[in-house]
Amino acid sequence: MNNHLSIKTTSIEFSVSGDTVFVEKSYEAVRELILERFIESTRMEMFPEIPAADISEVISEPMPDQSEELDHISFIECNDVYLKVYFVTREELSQTIFSESIDFDAIQNVYVGSGENPAFDEHITLGKALWRELTTAGRAAIRNAQ
Repeated sequence: MNNHLSIKTTSIEFSVSGDTVFVEKSYEAVRELILERFIESTRMEMFPEIPAADISEVISEPMPDQSEELDHISFIECNDVYLKVYFVTREELSQTIFSESIDFDAIQNVYVGSGENPAFDEHITLGKALWRELTTAGRAAIRNAQ
């Protein structure tokens, strides 16, 4: 079976194909470089007034300990074929109607059925999906289509 991994952003284009083990090892080998580039481009988009030299100093700082609380929550939009992953900051969520009944500091992931929650869509803007992941049914549909 031939697997394919493709990552494409405004500053990165990475693609690899092969058997599962090869694709996984390839990704592991370049993961840190991809993350560094993604962080660098994101910081430059968010803070264009900061000189590139200052940004590279920020990037070279160690990542926070995984045990520290993250300032965002992952929203995973689910359907039969794929999952879409978005990040929403806790600050944004505190400004929504949902903050009256949900303690967003107590959760890290929210799973939402695709198109099934008009009230949710009305009050929370998810923006652009960070990534999509095929479900088992989605992978089977692709295999059957080939």
